[in-house]
Amino acid sequence: MAARPPVVVGVDVGSNSARALALDPDGTVLGGTTAGYPGAASWPPGHADPRAWLAATGEALAALAAQVPGAARPAALCLGGQSPTTVADGAGLPAGPPRSPAGTRRA
Repeated sequence: MAARPPVVVGVDVGSNSARALALDPDGTVLGGTTAGYPGAASWPPGHADPRAWLAATGEALAALAAQVPGAARPAALCLGGQSPTTVADGAGLPAGPPRSPAGTRRA
């Protein structure tokens, strides 16, 4: 049985959804998925729920792995996200309420 070529996975945790993309070593897109954030419609402007980011990222990655088998154990993973940085506390949870760039307020 021939070995599968390595797969690289990219994940974008955006302001409206999490997206995952699988590429081969030559940069050919092998598959892509998107998952919306649960409960996002009820978020106050400029606020977000990091648990929803995690849920949607997991959903997008699981769908990608079903679409592209090599994506379940990629050779490399690239993660991009929204502009603000969320700092985790000792339990791995956000140290404060994350803000979304979609609701950026001016001083």
